[in-house]
Amino acid sequence: MKAADPVDDGADAVAVDVAVLTITDGGLSVLLVRRSGEPGIGRWSRPGSHARTDEGLEAAARRALVERAGLADLRPVGHMEQLRTYGDPARDARGRVLS
Repeated sequence: MKAADPVDDGADAVAVDVAVLTITDGGLSVLLVRRSGEPGIGRWSRPGSHARTDEGLEAAARRALVERAGLADLRPVGHMEQLRTYGDPARDARGRVLS
């Protein structure tokens, strides 16, 4: 059974936005995906997802890389760390999202 989406039920949502960085051709590159839903359908963004109520933030980040970016083999993504938390109530058009 799928967990309820907090944005849909009026509660604050918790999301992960993943920044995958690598060096390619001597320069810094970041992994981007095209958004599949609103807001901003078709625009480039970092892979991300709302965290499910039964998963930790690292698990949600790894799931986002599989589901949004198609990275089935996550062995190259060895180190993860939280860099910042965003919580402005107006940052997401769908409702308050802590990211």
